Amino acid sequence: MEETKTEAKTKAVTGGRDKDAKKAPELHEDRDDHARENLTIKLEKISRSPSLALVYRRNLRFFWTTMDHDAGTDSVASEAKSDPNVVTNSLHTDKSEDLAATNDHHPNVYKDDIVKSNKTGGIGIAINRGGSTDPGNCQCRVRWMNGDIEKVQDAKAVTVADRRFSLGGYVFSASEPTGQVGLVADLNISVDLLARDGTIHKDISTKMLKRVRDFAVGDYVVHVTVPSLGRVDEARENVIVKFDDGSTRAFREVDPSRLEPIPENNFGVDETFPYHIGQRVRATRLKKPNRSEGTVDSVTAGPVFVKWLASRGVGPDSSVPLVEWQSPSVLTLLSSLIHTNFKVGDWCGTKDGSLGEALLIVHSRTRVDVAWQDGSVECRREATTLIPTETPVDDVFVAEQYVMEKAIVDDGNTTEPKRVGVVKSLDAKERIAIVRWLKPLQRAEEPCQFESEETASVYELERHPDHDYYTYGDVVVRLSPTEQGNDTKHLQQDEVNAGLSWFGNITGLKDGGFEVTWADGIVSKVGPGAVYVVEPDSDDGEPDAAGSGASSDSSWGTVDDDDSGAHEIPKEDPSGEKDDPSTQSFGATANPQSEGSVLENKALEGSKSGISDEPVTFKGDSYSFRRFDISQESLDHHYVSEEEQKIKEKVWVKKFHGDWKILQDNLPDGIFVRVYEDRMDLLRAVIVGSYGTPYQDGLFIFDVFLPPKYPSEPPVVFYHSGGWKLNPNLDEDGNVCLSLLNTWKGRGSEVWDPQSSTILQVLVSIQGLVLNAKPYFNEADYDKLIGTVEGERRSLEYNEDAFLLNCKTMMHLMKKQPKGFEELVKEHFIKRGSHILKACNAYMEGYLIGSLTKDALIVDEPVFANSTSAGFRLSLEKLTAKLFPALSLLGASDQ
Repeated sequence: MEETKTEAKTKAVTGGRDKDAKKAPELHEDRDDHARENLTIKLEKISRSPSLALVYRRNLRFFWTTMDHDAGTDSVASEAKSDPNVVTNSLHTDKSEDLAATNDHHPNVYKDDIVKSNKTGGIGIAINRGGSTDPGNCQCRVRWMNGDIEKVQDAKAVTVADRRFSLGGYVFSASEPTGQVGLVADLNISVDLLARDGTIHKDISTKMLKRVRDFAVGDYVVHVTVPSLGRVDEARENVIVKFDDGSTRAFREVDPSRLEPIPENNFGVDETFPYHIGQRVRATRLKKPNRSEGTVDSVTAGPVFVKWLASRGVGPDSSVPLVEWQSPSVLTLLSSLIHTNFKVGDWCGTKDGSLGEALLIVHSRTRVDVAWQDGSVECRREATTLIPTETPVDDVFVAEQYVMEKAIVDDGNTTEPKRVGVVKSLDAKERIAIVRWLKPLQRAEEPCQFESEETASVYELERHPDHDYYTYGDVVVRLSPTEQGNDTKHLQQDEVNAGLSWFGNITGLKDGGFEVTWADGIVSKVGPGAVYVVEPDSDDGEPDAAGSGASSDSSWGTVDDDDSGAHEIPKEDPSGEKDDPSTQSFGATANPQSEGSVLENKALEGSKSGISDEPVTFKGDSYSFRRFDISQESLDHHYVSEEEQKIKEKVWVKKFHGDWKILQDNLPDGIFVRVYEDRMDLLRAVIVGSYGTPYQDGLFIFDVFLPPKYPSEPPVVFYHSGGWKLNPNLDEDGNVCLSLLNTWKGRGSEVWDPQSSTILQVLVSIQGLVLNAKPYFNEADYDKLIGTVEGERRSLEYNEDAFLLNCKTMMHLMKKQPKGFEELVKEHFIKRGSHILKACNAYMEGYLIGSLTKDALIVDEPVFANSTSAGFRLSLEKLTAKLFPALSLLGASDQ
């Protein structure tokens, strides 16, 4: 039987049909009749009439009805076998059993996931992220293909059929969410396409597709005659419409408000590509009202507004003499990675045009190439067996990442250069990396050369400030001509093609260098010093590669309108009853040292007036150093340079004396305060880290300043960090993030109240809720990860790092003691030195961080044994070798 033209065209795209397709069982008779009625029109007979558009919409509903009534993707396969117009790819295999297993491992649903209803078999798209602290409750919103939007609350109600990822994004294995991290190196996507005549073309690779529009907002483009790189900020189109009355009209640089696209399916109008051939449109403001609706007959690119970023051989600071509005004829799309961006709901065409002008992507199957931390690369893994990271991964190192060694302690020698290396592989569980250290380069563009290789703890590494964020998919600009590899061929081409050789995408990472696919199609390897990486536009609204959102460094001290209440600091009410810390969304546990001692009943109003000369004694107080006293020396106070208010308002003085009195009478165990007689607006506090936390036995110094408008404004607090960030709420620059200080958004009693809030409340909040047992969850929005495998794994890693930084802080304070607290520092480390060393030994033996009693004893050996990583133990061993002599020098005993 002679092959039809449609079948020939389809075979050209898909590589041939399954030879056994016609042998498959038929569908039920009523469905078969319906299918044949709607799927017999061939592509070459398509016209752009309203009646045929109606047929198309019916076929779209039929496609999803078929999906609704059959379980899994078997319905699609059966439809493909029974209908001669449905073409399949014999290389595709369905792994529905693996998919079900994946959802058992990780039931959460992520934005843009394609999900299947386990009850009806219907297909939908998740329009927001699911997931909660209860891993069995996904609570996502799904737009089903019949147009309904439903809030799905039971994770067992849906199955993830496909999942979208971005190049360079971080992922975990769904079957091992506590294991190693991977980077998305490439995406292999096959899609099902629905033509306007109802024909379904199955398993078409997106590498064979083209977009229905030349340029879109966010595209990177190259000017071919004046070699320059830019990003599209606006793209206009010229559209020709054939109206229902038979007339045609051209719309130049069309405005969507003047030519309104009419939704043809349940996805709505594609805002990125609103017009395509066959699109139904409604015209406004026309003189002839009978020309209200029509069909797009032609679409061509109009002027493009480009934000120019760099020119040939120079970086972003160069002056590029190009106008912003450009003709599309002089622009080339940086398109080597376009195939990774197609998704369900997009309109597209094939590069050879064999399947028609506009086809709708109605289903996708994504396979991911993953570069794992251990240095291996896994190809074509099912997307549903991977999960994106939920949080920024600033402290995660991956293979081929540039790093610098970090000093174990600050010995005061800042002139010695740090070694630079490239991670060869990493054991994620043990936090150990194999690093190849680089030889110093004479010129930045020279290829990398390694001089040694060694095993290092990840806690001894830090990100390279210049080459940190280079990853798959990044847009790069060549900085200067090089003679490496096959790059010389670029310099020998004609001027037009040579211009394209200056801009490209990173498509591979190997041996400290980058594999770059240039705009002219040539692939070559360059060193990091030979290219400049274009930063993603912060206005694009797209997340960065970690999933992410803002880094942890940017979360402190910011009033965020989208705050979900993660930083809720309790206040003591006038009755003297303290809010239960376990109810707070910080994830903090009750502070064992301060329990029952903070703001006793009637503390605000029932104490004696004046400042006592006698030491304030509390039950359990073992220090001779006074809890509260007046100091004469404020010269090293952080706010000493702030101009003191000479004439203070009556309310200021009254509040000040009230705070002094509250501090004198109610300081809990572990908090010491000094005020200054000559500077009433200053005070200093030292907080001792509570046991059961990674901050156990540490000393943390805070300087407080009372501004002129106090108490209408909260006090200002500075943390003496020593340059380390050991808590999400305590920045390395000394900033303190706390809703009670109005440096984080809160509500009600969480924020500063001039009538009832006190300095003591601030200090107690830092002691009990900031320096807590699981500080990782202090970070904004991380409370939703409490109880999840990913969150708890990250929390353990954070505690390891926090304890190491706590030890570094101890040594820093022993060398540089804060004025007014010299005796406390000496007494504390003499009394607690043996317990500090005992804790170090317990943690080096593998016991869980924060599992020790006040005397550094193990609470439950079987439960907490073998909990720390090898990388942590390696770093702690080196740190303890320096901590021991520092404690001994002060007179501490190791017994």
